[in-house]
Amino acid sequence: MKRAIVLSGGGSKGAYQIGFWKALKKLNIKYDIVTGSSVGALNGAFMTQNVYYKTYYNWNKGMDFSRLFGKDIINDFTTNDGKKEFIKVFGKDILQGGMDSFGLENILKKYIKPEKIKKSNIDFGLITFNLTTMKPIEITKHEIKDEEIVDYLMASATCFPAFKIKDINGEKFIDGGYYDNLPINLAIKMGATEVIAVDLRSISFKQEVKNKNIPITTIKPSKRLPSGLAFNKRIQRKLIKLGYNDTMKVLGKYDGHLFTFKPEQLNKNYNKYIDRFMYNFNFIFNNDKKSIIAELLNNTIYNKLINNKEELPNTFNEMIEYTGKIFKLDETKIYTINNYNSQLIKKLSYTSNLNTFAIEKIIKEKDFKNLLNTTFIIKHIYNKLKKRNIEQQIKGIRQLAIFFPREALSALYLYTIERNKKARN
Repeated sequence: MKRAIVLSGGGSKGAYQIGFWKALKKLNIKYDIVTGSSVGALNGAFMTQNVYYKTYYNWNKGMDFSRLFGKDIINDFTTNDGKKEFIKVFGKDILQGGMDSFGLENILKKYIKPEKIKKSNIDFGLITFNLTTMKPIEITKHEIKDEEIVDYLMASATCFPAFKIKDINGEKFIDGGYYDNLPINLAIKMGATEVIAVDLRSISFKQEVKNKNIPITTIKPSKRLPSGLAFNKRIQRKLIKLGYNDTMKVLGKYDGHLFTFKPEQLNKNYNKYIDRFMYNFNFIFNNDKKSIIAELLNNTIYNKLINNKEELPNTFNEMIEYTGKIFKLDETKIYTINNYNSQLIKKLSYTSNLNTFAIEKIIKEKDFKNLLNTTFIIKHIYNKLKKRNIEQQIKGIRQLAIFFPREALSALYLYTIERNKKARN
């Protein structure tokens, strides 16, 4: 058996692949082949050398604009101000043939050791595109001269027109993502019988896998990542953590989707709260099945809770993670369920109360664009659930649930766990 690691391109998103590598080391997963495109080729070369700590150091230190291109932007690239500044600083370079990534080339010359790559027991291949011949180039370490390894790595990572075209022996090369950003076929040609691929979900071309008999495990970001031009230390450190968490989840060591939980924590939470939650749910939302409101609610996520018992655990967990997303819990942390629930309650307590008149005005005028933060809705419904005259609140809660079905479930979940906490005290 030969296991291949296949790494996609994605510019600064490549930090995510370092988290993936960290997970492989944690689980002692070995590999025989590495293929990559663009930044995946760069990380793949380091994986072939087996120099994790040096690679982690470089990404954690920050692959920022000044280090890679000799110019910096002060504002965060992910903001509008940052994008405007980027255009101001680098726009002329891009229009005149692309940014000069000499800083990246210097990093590769310092840390890439051709003799170490050649002697490694791990085979290595990359993808680039030859503009001179208009043909893709799939090339392995055995086919590249020692003195040209850095050149071919730079060629694979030359995201034209953002970066300057790479010249090798009089021929012009650009990013491998213009042909195949996830070179699984190359890995199979090199003898892979099993593939673990990291797809950064960047806009690019991908070739269909020709051999359907090869088992492929694909790691993808659980959330949308910032632009591949977001060369920012803070973002890259976050991506390393996300890459580690997502890999551990796909390989069955942690639970969750948007968030990461230690093993069995979600099952523990489900078993603890589902009966009380469904009792509250049926009391509030499912006690008048003939009403118009009931029919409207049945066309939302509520239908899953009422009619699909097999999917109930998944629906319940999706609701829990949605609540964390709305309250902006830290996506990089690895949670126990008690810690996660405590963070939710704390965030709820920090949320301001929105007055009833304002809520009713928004609903009446259907002016939902002015409700930028739905945590207010969750807090409002939660407060209604807490009132002693709950029977008198049900109609209002159900009306809100028509427009904010997920927020109503989040409020009900928070009410359920908080009531349980008070009952124990």
